[in-house]
Amino acid sequence: MGFSFNSLRVRLILLVLIVVLPLCGLIIYMGLDERAHFREMAMQNALSLARNISASQDDLVRSAHSLLFFVSQMMGEHDHSPATFQKMFARLSPQTPELTGLIIANPDGEVIATTYPTNPKLNISDLPYYQRVMQTKDFVSGGYQISRFTGKPVLT
Repeated sequence: MGFSFNSLRVRLILLVLIVVLPLCGLIIYMGLDERAHFREMAMQNALSLARNISASQDDLVRSAHSLLFFVSQMMGEHDHSPATFQKMFARLSPQTPELTGLIIANPDGEVIATTYPTNPKLNISDLPYYQRVMQTKDFVSGGYQISRFTGKPVLT
């Protein structure tokens, strides 16, 4: 039995292929289009999430800035004894869970008080953010780093 276009079986197969092949092409095209659409949606969602995280981080930095300004103003009003700082830290810590700790240092970088248990002879004058504070005499934000005290990542 040879191949002939006159055969009913061949004509039916060709008819089915003529109908099915464009449908298969349409299904593939729609699948690719839907994939591109979902990819774009995922990119938009990721960008929105990044913006929300950034705004939240900005709020935390502003809050920390306000708190640190308040602490600096209090330092002018009270004595600079470690006991005074420990009382102040004990009151601040429960109210500010977003802060992992506070350090008060003199202009030479020697730590006067801290919320961390640490060596009393600690000096932070070698840290880049401390050097920028001393140069600008203003609030600065350092980068993420591993804390010398806790070993955890912190934003200084």
